[in-house]
Amino acid sequence: MTKQTAAAHGSGCTCKACITRERNRFFKGKVMKAAEFEMEQRYGIERRRMLSRAIAGWGVVRGLALKGSRPRHATPPEPCESLCISPGLALDRYGREIILPTESVLGSDNTFVAGVGCELASVDKLQPGDYVLAIHYAERLLGEVLLPGDCCGCRTEQNYVCETALFSLRRLSRCEECPCGERPCPPECECGRHGCECEGRARNSCLCEWTAKTEPPGCSAKPCRWRGYDVYADDGVDLACIRVCEPTECDKPLPCRPILGWIVDDCAPRRIVKGNDLLYDLIRGCDLTRIKCLSWGKWHRRAEHVPWDEFIHKIHGEITEHHDLKTGLALQFTGPVLEKTVRTDCFSIRFSVPGEWPGWRSAMFVPITRVEKPHHPGDPPETTRQVTLCVRPDWYEELTSHASRVRREGATVRIEVNGDYILDCHGQPIDANARGFALREEEDCPVQPSGNGTPGGVLVSQFRVARGEQPAQREQRPVVNFQEE
Repeated sequence: MTKQTAAAHGSGCTCKACITRERNRFFKGKVMKAAEFEMEQRYGIERRRMLSRAIAGWGVVRGLALKGSRPRHATPPEPCESLCISPGLALDRYGREIILPTESVLGSDNTFVAGVGCELASVDKLQPGDYVLAIHYAERLLGEVLLPGDCCGCRTEQNYVCETALFSLRRLSRCEECPCGERPCPPECECGRHGCECEGRARNSCLCEWTAKTEPPGCSAKPCRWRGYDVYADDGVDLACIRVCEPTECDKPLPCRPILGWIVDDCAPRRIVKGNDLLYDLIRGCDLTRIKCLSWGKWHRRAEHVPWDEFIHKIHGEITEHHDLKTGLALQFTGPVLEKTVRTDCFSIRFSVPGEWPGWRSAMFVPITRVEKPHHPGDPPETTRQVTLCVRPDWYEELTSHASRVRREGATVRIEVNGDYILDCHGQPIDANARGFALREEEDCPVQPSGNGTPGGVLVSQFRVARGEQPAQREQRPVVNFQEE
């Protein structure tokens, strides 16, 4: 082994080509020195970290939430305050475990300003502005002991290595936006390169190409020295974008002065480690917005006919300032959806009545003119959680007249909601897929939301209306009242 290949970095990685680590071979009569024990421990640590970064990935595993952050859509900004980070776990890109066991306040004793390489500056003279907050793996030696055989007490060593975490702030320029921690989808794989094409979404050729193009991380840079810590400054895990305020004269004296500011975005910069629990929740579609309930829920997939008077009582509403009829047909979502995506083409109401030929039926579509989208207090602007359908007033007149075929013969009503058109506040289509008797309102049985765990889909709600004997009486009354949670 040459001197060049044996030269080791502070991380334990050897250059020139990061050759595979040697490990101890035990045999009778072997003499173990400190170097051999260090090799044994280093081998186990490096193999564990290699598997962590190769299988689990890197980023935030859990926790590390910033407390005291204002809502992203709140205006005006909240006053500046000290920033606290909750306990948690993260893995850096070399598989090092960054553990924060207790809640920490960002301050001059645990936070530095990142520069180029090991140019780490103190936060004592931190300038106001936007910064990226990151957490780093760090080590510190402690537990001083005298070496045996030293009479003068001059030779000492540190007995333990304390693994800890430090924070850094990376300045953003005026034109620089808060970075995104999630990586984009891999590029499209080439077609026809391989003879074996397995059925299903995960084709073997694509997986082969993606994994072959994934390069392992090279040698980690040497740790930087900062206030007695060995910190890997180039291998931090981003947590948030924050805005630092101008310190006041009332700030605590050094070295425990906290950093004052507020949170700009505590989600986008984070790279997330997809653990088993998280992946299972994604498979179930726990991140998706669904249809929570229907105002006609007790009719949904009902076997018996809906009485004519009961149906008309629900349909008839009030004439609005837009000169249309606000019906009692409304629905709620489990979370806020973007108002601009909720339009009349997202909904369809169809009446199916007996046709001119025996055994055939004719379809009549209701002219939906507008949808009402009230804003829910506390939600982001330009979002809504409830939609009410409005129709032309003359349609109701024709429906309830003596000549109405629906009134004379009854009809099957089919209401559709196109979930692919409606986006939630994250830009994801809502999960509107019909699922058995979900959304059906029954006594002593809670209403189950829509959805089968995939974005988009069409909710189809169908029921039958009995024929009416007398024309319905028109009256002005409130349409729908959902209980506020």
